[in-house]
Amino acid sequence: MVCRACGAQLEVVVYFNGKIVWPIDPENPDFSGEQPVLRGETKRIRVVCSADVLHDSGYLCVEGVLVEK
Repeated sequence: MVCRACGAQLEVVVYFNGKIVWPIDPENPDFSGEQPVLRGETKRIRVVCSADVLHDSGYLCVEGVLVEK
């Protein structure tokens, strides 16, 4: 999925109170390749355009799934 306004890549912005935790595989100590887990209270979630966060991307995040507005 891309921005409906301009075709740029989408990004999900999550506002939360808590911390980000990365699991570390004993076989591969490079944790940057793993997906982080959010631990804490999630607030607002926004789907934004990577080229321009001010214009409407045309999508919402509903229960972890991107849906068209």
